[in-house]
Amino acid sequence: MATKKLLELAESTSPGDSDILMIEDTVATKRITFLNLFNKVKAKLALATVATSGKASDLSGLATVATSGKLADTTKDANNRTITDAERAKWNGYGTDITSLNSNLNAANFNLVNSTYYPVTNVIVSGRSVQIHCAGLLLKDVPANAELTIGTLSEAYRPPFGILKYVLCSNSTNRLLRLLIDTDGKVTYTLTADTAKGVGVNINETFVAKTK
Repeated sequence: MATKKLLELAESTSPGDSDILMIEDTVATKRITFLNLFNKVKAKLALATVATSGKASDLSGLATVATSGKLADTTKDANNRTITDAERAKWNGYGTDITSLNSNLNAANFNLVNSTYYPVTNVIVSGRSVQIHCAGLLLKDVPANAELTIGTLSEAYRPPFGILKYVLCSNSTNRLLRLLIDTDGKVTYTLTADTAKGVGVNINETFVAKTK
């Protein structure tokens, strides 16, 4: 037989179990069947027993997971229990690509419906982290103890308990602004003293939204 280079040989794209490959170990050049090579790789990956164990990483289920990123209908957990439809739906709903993950982490950036007294209040949501930010000058004179509703957070962005915080207005030593974020999502601002138009406010409050 004429001598051929490796790259000149015909390519096999679907090797059979008995097909032979050449390997070089510490002793000499030897041959190995494709099946023996496959079994060695499987053992190295700890898949030798998994293939027949019926666990969550069962090879019958991995084929679907590997191509779709979702759990197959027959996937089982470590106790050989078939995963329920609810469990599978919860896992499959998380998303599997970077765009989907970024979308979930940066869920929203919106403004609350402001009263005519205060500058715009912006809400930034990242995962379950919610930040309320309002910075600027009062647009009108605000009477003391006038509780003004700035807007209402949707249910997904509400705190698990009421938040009450006092903020010192700029250019003032006797004007406190009371921020209240209730569990029903209502956000209100209240100044404890008469405050004139043009006085600055700077509100920043971050909290973790309650779980669904």
